[in-house]
Amino acid sequence: MIPMQEIRWLDANRRWLVAVACGAFCLQAQGLYGGEIYKWVDDDGTVHYGERPHNKDAVKLNVIAKPSVGIRDQERFKRQERLLKVFEEERQEKASAAQEKRLEKEKRNQNCMLAHRQLFNYERASMIYKKDKKGNRVVFAHNERVEAERGAREAVEHWCD
Repeated sequence: MIPMQEIRWLDANRRWLVAVACGAFCLQAQGLYGGEIYKWVDDDGTVHYGERPHNKDAVKLNVIAKPSVGIRDQERFKRQERLLKVFEEERQEKASAAQEKRLEKEKRNQNCMLAHRQLFNYERASMIYKKDKKGNRVVFAHNERVEAERGAREAVEHWCD
């Protein structure tokens, strides 16, 4: 259990930290918006500008911050909407391309497995046959078997990386 004195100490530190942060923010904001600008010429004749005068001849400039003249809010909103639409279309195109790539990879993997299985069966079988129109088995001759195995190897090379 934390003693009560330590809890008070933590609370005091937090308050101090918040006060320092607020003070730093206010000083920074004052420096950004309420700062003064001085202009002076040094001994070499070079003109300088700064936030503090560096010699007695420094002149304080009256700078009036004007709101920036830009595109009206509606035009900016329309451009932003168009940009967001383009980004969304790009995102959808990328997602679609990734989906197509994934499906193509799955298809290649499946065809690779089928090609390996076919080659395995051809190489281990004592005889290879096909069925004719009547459903009867027609056994491959030696050259037909060699050609079937070669085709199965080519299928493996084609579908498997």
